[in-house]
Amino acid sequence: MSGTATAGITGRALGALKSPVASLPRSCFAVVMASGIVSVGAYHLGFHGPATVVMGFALAV
Repeated sequence: MSGTATAGITGRALGALKSPVASLPRSCFAVVMASGIVSVGAYHLGFHGPATVVMGFALAV
């Protein structure tokens, strides 16, 4: 498992996370991904305030 995002997570902890995460609707992931993309884009365009707000929203979701 080295080189992956789950490299530091034990098998038992990963198993405990899989079930609740698998039951979430797919739209949850879409909202977080879209918010992150918009935040990064806004940051690179120089809109640091709105980028921070949108990233805060993505983290909260």
